Amino acid sequence: MKSRTGILTLVGLIAAGGLFYGLSGAPKHASEPTGENQKLQGEVTTQQTRSAGAGGSLLTLRSMIESPVRKNPKSVARLSEECAALENTLFSLSLTDLDYPPKIKKLPSTDGCSPSDPKIAKTLKFYSRSCEAAINTGSLTGLSKEEWKEKFSDCQYATLILRSTLAAAERGEKPLKDIEDMRELADLLIASFGQFFTDFSAARMKEMTAVADRMAELDPRLQVAVKAGVMSETMKSLINKDARSKGDADVETPDWADLQKRLARAEEIAPNDTELSKLKRVIDTEGMDPERVKQDSLNRVSKNPNDWQEQQILAWANFKQGRRDEARAALLQALKADPGNVDLKENLVVVNRRDSKPDDFKITMKIGINFNDLLQ
Repeated sequence: MKSRTGILTLVGLIAAGGLFYGLSGAPKHASEPTGENQKLQGEVTTQQTRSAGAGGSLLTLRSMIESPVRKNPKSVARLSEECAALENTLFSLSLTDLDYPPKIKKLPSTDGCSPSDPKIAKTLKFYSRSCEAAINTGSLTGLSKEEWKEKFSDCQYATLILRSTLAAAERGEKPLKDIEDMRELADLLIASFGQFFTDFSAARMKEMTAVADRMAELDPRLQVAVKAGVMSETMKSLINKDARSKGDADVETPDWADLQKRLARAEEIAPNDTELSKLKRVIDTEGMDPERVKQDSLNRVSKNPNDWQEQQILAWANFKQGRRDEARAALLQALKADPGNVDLKENLVVVNRRDSKPDDFKITMKIGINFNDLLQ
C-alpha cells in the first residue's frame, strides 16, 4: 500500500522566482504567474574570473548579462522573419533598459514566431503571458514606480529568461566542460532557472545544477553559482522524494549529505544570507520529514512560543504522525498569538474532525531563492 508521509507538494510559483510548497499530501493548483567573453559592461576573461576566487568573486550574475547579446549572423537564416525581429529587439536590450524607469516604450510581440524547440516555445508563452500589458501598450516610459512594479516587474524577469533562453539556443549545444565563457554560462543558468515556470521537473533541476557547478568550478567563490546549486539540488530532492513516496522506486534517491556539504559551502561564502536559511530547514529535516520537523520546531518554539507560524508547522508535524492532541495544543498556542488567523482556525477544525486525514492539514511556506536575489 502506497503512503505519503512528510512530503511537500508544489503549490505555486511567483514570477520573482520564489517557490511555495504546501505542507500537505494533496496537490493544490498553481496559479500562473502574472559568443565572446563579456566583461562588466564589456569583457570578462576566464583568468579574471578565476583570480577573483581568493578574496571573493567580483562577478555577479547581473554584471555578466548586463550588456546586450551579440547575435550570431549565421543563425539568421534559420529563423522566421517574426522570430528574427523578436530576437533582434531582445538582444539589443541591456538590463538598465528594463529597470525603472524603463527606457523602452513597449516590448516586442511573439506573434508569428513559432519555434520548433518545445523549451523555447514554452518560454515564449510564459513571456507573452507575463508581459501582455508591456507588449500591447506603448506607455511603459510614463509609468510611476508603483505602476511599473504592478505591470512590469514580473515581466522584467520573464524578458530576461526569454533573452537568455534564445541566446543559449543560438550558441548551440556543447559540453559544459568545454564552456569557459561566463556570459555564456550565465545565460544557460538563467535559461535553466526559467524552467521553474515552464517545466518544473527533477530533470530540469539537474540541468540547472550542472550549469551552476560548472560556474563554481571556474570561480569557486562565485556566490550566485554556489547558491543556485544548493537551490536546484534541494528542489530536485523534493521532487524525487515526492515521487518515491508515491511508489516510484526508479527515481534518484535524495542525497541529503551532499546537500549539507553544498549548503555549508554556500554559508561559508555568505554567512548572513537569509535566503539560505529557508533551504537549510528543508535540508536539515531531509525534505520536511515530520519527525525531524517536529524536533526542529520544538527547538524553535522553545525560543519563541509566540511564533504562530512555527507553532502551526509543529502542529502539522504532529498531525502527520497521528498526534492529534499535540497538534491541537500547538494550534491553540498559535491562535493565542494570532486569534483572527483563518488558516489556523481551518486547521483546528481539521484536527477536531474525527474523519479527517493527514493530508487535510494544509499550510504553505516559502522556500527557495528568488530570481532577483540571484541577479544581485
